[in-house]
Formats: sequence, structure tokens, C-alpha cells
Amino acid sequence: MLKLWGIVGAALPGLLVVGVASAQESSGNDSPASADDVASDSGNTHEELGVKLFDSLVLHPSFEVSTAYQPNVFFEDDQDVANRGGTKTSATVLRFGVGGGIATASAKRMEAEGLDKSASRQKLAFKGDVNLLWNQFLSSDRAVTAQSDMGASALLSLRINPEGALSLEIRDGYTRAVTPPPSKSEQDVDHDKNEVGLGLRVRPGGGALEGYLNYSFGLDFFERSGLSFSNRSSHSLSAGGRWNWLPRTQINAEFQGGLITPNAASEKDPSSPVRAMIGASSLITSNAGAVLRFGYGNGGYGNGPSFAGFLAHVEGRMNLSSKMSVSGGYKHDFSDSVLANYYEDHNFFGRYGVRLGTRGEAKFSGE
Repeated sequence: MLKLWGIVGAALPGLLVVGVASAQESSGNDSPASADDVASDSGNTHEELGVKLFDSLVLHPSFEVSTAYQPNVFFEDDQDVANRGGTKTSATVLRFGVGGGIATASAKRMEAEGLDKSASRQKLAFKGDVNLLWNQFLSSDRAVTAQSDMGASALLSLRINPEGALSLEIRDGYTRAVTPPPSKSEQDVDHDKNEVGLGLRVRPGGGALEGYLNYSFGLDFFERSGLSFSNRSSHSLSAGGRWNWLPRTQINAEFQGGLITPNAASEKDPSSPVRAMIGASSLITSNAGAVLRFGYGNGGYGNGPSFAGFLAHVEGRMNLSSKMSVSGGYKHDFSDSVLANYYEDHNFFGRYGVRLGTRGEAKFSGE
């Protein structure tokens, strides 16, 4: 996968994203404060990106053209393929997207731009994003091309007292997921999910310790009436903490529990997944760091197969210069499946980022 963020850009083979990157907070200098700041996805070692509309409001437009290769379009396992005969169905996918967001500028950005420090002590921080993405499956097989459709996402977030010792976040997110069925068919299993969440963060003293508590409630609806049995509601509660043990080492831990309830328990099994993770991120040198997080997860399904095993996030990150960064690693996790109980994900990934001028950033990633 290749992503390009910037105010202007040229067509590139692979994935091209042209725009101004989402709101991010910078560390205020080129030297990262912890391993989480080194070559992170948000690029937060750089000055915050975006086009300033007013002193406290930033615009983040984006445009995307991408391509990807799907070796198993219909998520079939070996037994499914053996039963129908043949091989797994593969295809190239082209994606065309447009979107944008508006967010309040961070306190660090306002201070960096010379505004009065008292004015940068934010009481409220707002963010809104809307994105549309057309997914075009390229194939001579009608079952594959029938999966072409429009995906969409939207997010609203409001943080109260974001820079304070006690802060609250209220958020609402919507996603329309373009999803092929779990067996070869011209039908699709596209679905719409809306999730409302509340988050509480506590940072006593100077901020070396941080604790948080998050709750979310979600509704997931399939657009085909024949799949209404798999419509589901979900509750999720997570609690965790971070400790800046040394100037550039952070210890973190999190526990997450949930309840997923489908409309028809006789057709789709309900579950109560749990996850527990503990780990650390630390700088090895001034510009290279590592993230190590390990834990245990359980799908909590009462009938049929249920995941029970290790979870992991192992990553190395490095700033090659003040304008270039790289990272790569491995993640292992599980998720509730559309129709079956669950699916397990082994994800190997790599990323490369380069600064474009003062307000743009290009990102290349593969997984």
C-alpha cells in the first residue's frame, strides 16, 4: 500500500493519496520524547499538518487513488475451495476516494505559532471527518465485479479540557463497509456500523502517570434483509494506564471486555470477548525505538469454535532524518466475523514517511 499526503501531488503507480494530513500533535522539536513518537503513524515528530482557517481551526482535505491485490476475495478456507472445486478467487482492486476534516488546532501548534500561551489552554477540542471511497474490483468474473461499491466513514469527536489533569471525550463514528461474502457469490454482505463512545482520562501531577476508561456502544446492520439475523449490538469497556517510567520509556497496560449480541442467537452465536495486554515502548537511540506489547485474548463464544490465545504487537521505528521515517513489525489479533464466529489476523506491516514542504506528508505502507 502506498499513501501520499500533501497539498499537491503527482500520479504514482500503486496507492496515491493527495491532500493535507489529519490533525496531529507535535513534540515541538525534532527529537522524539518516547518510542511512540518515533516514525509513528500520525507523524507526530513533525509540526502539526493541515491548512489553518482561523487561529484555532484547521482544515484537512484528502484525495485518494489506490490499488491492491486480493488473493482471496471471498475469504474462503481450503475446505470451502475443495467442496466447490477450483482455486481461491483473486482480483485487483482500485479505490478512488475523497474526504476532509475540520479540527481545532492543538495547544502545541498554537504555542508554536506564537499565540499567547493562555489562549492555547484549550477547554474544548473538536474534530470532524467525512470520507467516501469507491472500491472497484477488476476481473472477468461477474461474482467478483459485483462486489464493487461505495464505502464511507464519518467521525465526530469532542474533548473537554483536553490538556487538563482530567479530560472527557464524546465521540460518534459511522462506517459503511464494502464486504464480499464468505463464499463465491454475486451477492455482497455490505453493512453499516455506528458506534458512540465516552472516554475519561486522568493525568495526575506532571503527567508521568495516565489512566483511562472508555465505553462504547455499537449497532451493526446488514443492508440485505436476508442477513438481518446477523445484525448485532455491542458493548465494549476498556481500562488502562501508561507510566513514563524513564524519560524515554513508557510502560502500558490495558484490559478490554465486551458483549456482542446478534439479532438471532440461533443463527449467529453471541460472544463476550476479552483482551488483556501489557507492554512497553522505549527509545534505543535518540532516533530509533521499539514497541513490544503482549497479552491474551478469548473470543467468549458459547457454541462452536472460539479464539483463545496470545495477542502481540512488535514494532521497530526509526527516524532516518528530520524529514524521513520508517517502521515495521507484526500484529496478532482476532475479531468477530460477519457470519462465522471469529477470524484471526496475522499482520506483517512496513511503513515509510517523508515530509513534503511545511504542510504535507507522504506515507508509503504495505501489509
